[in-house]
Amino acid sequence: EDGIRDHCVTGVQTCALPISTGLRPALQPTGAGWICATLLRYPRPVLTFLAIACTSRPKPAETGGDDTAPEADSNATGDSPNDSRGDSSGDSDSVSGTDSDSASSARPNPVGWTSVGGGPSSPFAAALEGDAATLAVAWTGGDPANATLEFAPTIADDVAYVGGDAGITALSLAEGTVLATLSVGHRIEGPPAIGANGLVAGGLYLDETGQPGALHVARWDGALTEAWSVEGAFPYFGRAVTDGDTAWTADNSGAVNAWDLAADTAIAWWSAMAADSAYSSLAVDDARVYVGTRYGGLYALDRETGAQEWVFTLPEGTTSYASPTIDGDAVWYGRNCGLEREIGTCGAVWRIDTATGAGLCELLVDGGDVRSPVAIGTDGGYFAEAETGTLYAVDRDCAVRWTVANPDVLPSGDSAPVVVTDALGERILALQTRSDALTLVVVDAATGATLAEVSTGQHYTADASGKNLPSLSVSGPWVLTNVAGSTVAFRTE
Repeated sequence: EDGIRDHCVTGVQTCALPISTGLRPALQPTGAGWICATLLRYPRPVLTFLAIACTSRPKPAETGGDDTAPEADSNATGDSPNDSRGDSSGDSDSVSGTDSDSASSARPNPVGWTSVGGGPSSPFAAALEGDAATLAVAWTGGDPANATLEFAPTIADDVAYVGGDAGITALSLAEGTVLATLSVGHRIEGPPAIGANGLVAGGLYLDETGQPGALHVARWDGALTEAWSVEGAFPYFGRAVTDGDTAWTADNSGAVNAWDLAADTAIAWWSAMAADSAYSSLAVDDARVYVGTRYGGLYALDRETGAQEWVFTLPEGTTSYASPTIDGDAVWYGRNCGLEREIGTCGAVWRIDTATGAGLCELLVDGGDVRSPVAIGTDGGYFAEAETGTLYAVDRDCAVRWTVANPDVLPSGDSAPVVVTDALGERILALQTRSDALTLVVVDAATGATLAEVSTGQHYTADASGKNLPSLSVSGPWVLTNVAGSTVAFRTE
């Protein structure tokens, strides 16, 4: 609480909180003069925050320049970055002696569907070779020992990478055969982000104290090997994004990290938001990193330093699991119905100014939650309502252009549609749960007319709250998804 924090920054201990058995402490420096210990007790939702006073703090190592971390303001809200953390392992000698600058400049950045949503800005949009209306299942594959989770694969250089129950699997894009599997001993909670110097994947494993998490960086050279990993007190939700040389992750403690892939284990910056869990994927543009939190809203952090620039606060009593997507000088963001559900209009999507955090427009959505990211097209955005599976097209004034209902009225969860530009124009690809099987629907972006429906051949249903439905990834003529423990690949004729 702010009252405790104001005392702590004076360096005087004013209170103490006994740590009971069953609590897992995680100490994190959050600026000059104080430390936060977040204590998790399971079963949730018990979260206790303890501020501990520090009478002094170590001086950063001399590097030939002024690397002193900025002093925290006594009225800080806990969102200041801590640039002095440096190497996450605490041992700079553990980093290989590679000239990171020359190595980085010599490596081309990967191309393809390299992060959640297709790239750093998470547009959920891509070019598709051929005619989307001719998409058909080309193969279904995967490693039975590493059953895939709901997230879409990432793709680069004719290889698809998937996260699963045991680690990361590399699949041949052409045939779906297993090229390699890297077992990390626990589940990978999302698609690996593909950087120029490694695949970044967030993992989650359970132990007797709760739900610790880990971040893994793997290398692919015909085989998958782990380059380095970092274990933390909080689960990474596995939805990292990367521009090739830097990867950004958020965890459910409300912290965001920028990782320098060229320098291996080095943290470029670390920032704590004044809110709780970051359940969404991130989106990154040239200036900022955008991350949504469950209760606090959408945060914008400086891309280079992690300093908070603004926060778009959720209405009281509402929550959000939706991932932001960047649309030029605006960012789209959705929310759930909240703790108290209303009858009728319930969820919402906003279009928000990226520079100021001001809301530009809002659409209240009939039905249920909006967990889906908004895919970016020429005429606006596209998203799915979570509980009925209805697909929405909205313009940049948040006015509805058309809707396509799921005839079986089954949940779509947090599955995002994808905007593709094919040989005939702009199309929308979306997954809908049907009573017989998960189905890929192809829709004309201009009119909302359904052009094709293709069954995955796999039965899948999101849970009653509308969570957990697979998404799509696109590369060349290929469209991929993960369902029922396997990867399903569609290809245009």
